[in-house]
Amino acid sequence: MSRWVTAPGRADDLNFKTLQEGEVSTAKKDNAIERIAKYVPAEILAGFTALYSALIAMALSDNEKLIGAAILIAVFFATTIAYIIKYTPDDASRKAHLAVTPLAFLAWSYAISSAVLGDYYLPLFAFAAQVVVIALSIIVKPGE
Repeated sequence: MSRWVTAPGRADDLNFKTLQEGEVSTAKKDNAIERIAKYVPAEILAGFTALYSALIAMALSDNEKLIGAAILIAVFFATTIAYIIKYTPDDASRKAHLAVTPLAFLAWSYAISSAVLGDYYLPLFAFAAQVVVIALSIIVKPGE
């Protein structure tokens, strides 16, 4: 399975056969569950979570941890966008990922950061953000 949501009829990046002119790809269209898994940037969230855990382990004040978490979220949000722009296989996939994946990162990183956000963490907002991202993952299909 490719890491990227692919437009119908496009060869995914795991299909190593190069299409010749006039050939049609046999790559299947991603279903809703596959799109949810592909739109959430797990590789970016893994790095974010590791550094966030290191931040929490440091002997910092609560305010310094809050600022550190905000900086990590901002840096990894920008990293998510750059990663999409650099590595998505085609324009349709890139546009779809740019519409959903950065929002997915924000929704999940906000929930992960709840321990240091204090009064800035609103559980109902975190839940709503994740529901919206899952809904967008189901609705947003590349090339449509």
